[in-house]
Amino acid sequence: MRQMLSLLFRSAWVFTFLFVASISMAQEQAVELEKDFETWTSTSFSYAIDSRWKVDLNQQLRLKENSSQFDVYFTQLGVRYKFKNNISVGTGARYIRENDNQGKMQGYENHFRWNGDLMYKLPVQRFALKYRLRYQSKTELNIPDAVERTTYRFKTALSYNIKQSDFRPSLSAELFHNPNLENGISKVRYSIGTSYHFKKAGEIAAFYRIEDKRSVSEPKRTQIFGIKYQYTLKSESR
Repeated sequence: MRQMLSLLFRSAWVFTFLFVASISMAQEQAVELEKDFETWTSTSFSYAIDSRWKVDLNQQLRLKENSSQFDVYFTQLGVRYKFKNNISVGTGARYIRENDNQGKMQGYENHFRWNGDLMYKLPVQRFALKYRLRYQSKTELNIPDAVERTTYRFKTALSYNIKQSDFRPSLSAELFHNPNLENGISKVRYSIGTSYHFKKAGEIAAFYRIEDKRSVSEPKRTQIFGIKYQYTLKSESR
């Protein structure tokens, strides 16, 4: 019971902090807030080499402008290593095809992004609290003087494993920090969703997300519906 109360207190504190940060961001906006609805779909394949190493391949498509226009398509390859104390590290490389339909120079752009992750999972009975600290760097390809965009991200998620059920509901919040901004905060995301595990057929998940993007001239709030499928293959040597 004490562990459960501690977990709930930690999650409540983090979610409250991110909520207050989001409210303060909204209050600072001096121009009209742009709104949009996006759709994200993804398919992932994971290979568990052993109990510690895992390799992931992910394909994702995102639609913007009320899900009527192509936004981003990317392919990502990642690897994770899990320590015995519920701490994991990981890295990933992403090739991005992006539709830039705003401003004077429009068209399809090619980007490369890589990230490094530090993760911690705290299981308490049927709950699981997860933290993730991510460093990422994104650069546009084929541009000689392209500016490297660096972002630090902190995510916390709380999930619950329902007894005698294949559903696992969850909620999460994530804060984006850009060192080039005056106060650093560039974006906040809140998500709620659930996953469903099929026996020998992978896992499907759906989520609803609100993303508040901070910009002095173009603040934006985006509602996102996402659905993803993941299949994990385990090595016979495990």
